[in-house]
Amino acid sequence: MFYSLRTKLFLSILFINTLLIATVLWLNSTSFNQNFADYVNKQEARRLQPLLESLAAYNQRNQGWQALQNNPKQWVALINLSYPTLMNDRRRFSPRPPYLERLLLKSEQGELIVGREDPNKRFVWVPITNDASDTLGYIGYQPNERLDAQVDNIFRAQYKEQIRWIAVALLITSAVFAIFISGVIARPLRKVSTALAEMAAGNYHQTITHNSQDELGQLAQDVKQLADTLQENQKSRSQWVTDIAHELRTPIAVLLADIESAQDGIRETNEDWLKSLQWQAERMGRLVNDLNELSGSEVGALQYKKAPVDLKQLMFASLEQYSSRLNESNIKLSMSTKGKNFLAFIDEQRIEQLFSNLMQNTLRYTDSPGQLSLQLLEQDSMLLLTWSDSSPGVAETEFPKLFDRLYRVDSSRNRKTGGSGLGLAIVKNIVHAHQGTVVAKSSELGGVTIELTLPKAIQE
Repeated sequence: MFYSLRTKLFLSILFINTLLIATVLWLNSTSFNQNFADYVNKQEARRLQPLLESLAAYNQRNQGWQALQNNPKQWVALINLSYPTLMNDRRRFSPRPPYLERLLLKSEQGELIVGREDPNKRFVWVPITNDASDTLGYIGYQPNERLDAQVDNIFRAQYKEQIRWIAVALLITSAVFAIFISGVIARPLRKVSTALAEMAAGNYHQTITHNSQDELGQLAQDVKQLADTLQENQKSRSQWVTDIAHELRTPIAVLLADIESAQDGIRETNEDWLKSLQWQAERMGRLVNDLNELSGSEVGALQYKKAPVDLKQLMFASLEQYSSRLNESNIKLSMSTKGKNFLAFIDEQRIEQLFSNLMQNTLRYTDSPGQLSLQLLEQDSMLLLTWSDSSPGVAETEFPKLFDRLYRVDSSRNRKTGGSGLGLAIVKNIVHAHQGTVVAKSSELGGVTIELTLPKAIQE
């Protein structure tokens, strides 16, 4: 529990706040002591102002302090002169006579004139100045022997006691807020941690609700999206395995049924029977080959050997070998190009495979007689290839699914044509591995148009 994130956040916030509170209190205490000392000095200087004026006048009359040395009567006379009410009503005068009697007098050079300075006691010195602000000497007094020194000490003690209670209150408040803030931060993280643990256990159905717009909210959304993606991939994988098993089960069942019939003597083992077996075996072989090609196309761009290749020449050379099959299927081919630079940064063998898959798709699913139109043109930093064939067409809702594995459109794509439903999925993987795009839409010829882009090679 001590090593939990919430505990660490709580201790971190509390430590920082404690450090800040201690720093503020230390600065406040230092500032208070200095300001309080200045305040006391100013008050004492105001209290001693009558004596300071009398001493300044005395210094000017006698041209110095010589007459006061070893003359306590004269010193007392100056005090009485400065405070005429002292002898009449001492209760109305705040400084006590002993306090005044313990005052010290120094010359401007620091020579002691009146009194005896105790080195073990602290004295505060107030300057004596004339009208020209020239320093004539200094009056010294002991702060702790002032009449209100005890009051000052009580005030200082009460102030420090209040500061300590304020510090305690701030620490308690800081701890409460630290608990709240650490809980606010740790709560969504606990939800994310729980969701990740569930996902690791195979439960991808997670609902994480955190509506804040900060990084924690973004993290919760990302984990939710990850859970949805994994759940969708799990469904897709399950469907993928089911579809493969179904695709293989049909020809295998036909082969086994034919072989068992021949073994039982029900079916004659003639040439037509052998051709049927061969067709079923070839169909399974094509499916296995397509699965292998799909797996290879999904390895990623790291397995692709890309180089600058003239896409126009590659397209003409790749499709030239299909001219006889197009004639047999009575499909008219037309190719056009627009631009000057058709140098693409591609893997030549993968793009040949792409052309082959698109052509196989057209030969299987285009009615005879039919048309096939190819257009290659420049488009900024990409090359755009448009592959359009004639009827039959595909419903608008089916276009996004044409590139899914093993997907067939019921009206035009069926198992009798021998297609595995993997050709366009391989095309999509090859295009994406080249950082290109591929989409399907309706063709003006009545069939399907495949538009794909491939990156142009950067010319030095």
